[in-house]
Amino acid sequence: MDELSLDQELLRALRSAPDRSLGELADAVGLPRTNFGRPLSHRLREPVERLLANRLVEDHHGRYRLTERGRRTLADHALDAPR
Repeated sequence: MDELSLDQELLRALRSAPDRSLGELADAVGLPRTNFGRPLSHRLREPVERLLANRLVEDHHGRYRLTERGRRTLADHALDAPR
């Protein structure tokens, strides 16, 4: 999965269910789990930090949700998607 598609998947996951933790986001975008059943959420730290820096998501005590800018970005991408 490339950087742009992962960002889009994260934004979609947060649109459908806000206030998710990194572990919940890892499950939502289909990242694998460890042998002990824990999600590999560490793989999302950099992409989520990038979304935070771009003000597309906001962090509320380890729970993430879309900003208005994030919602607009998703809508813009949906309009640009081929049909």
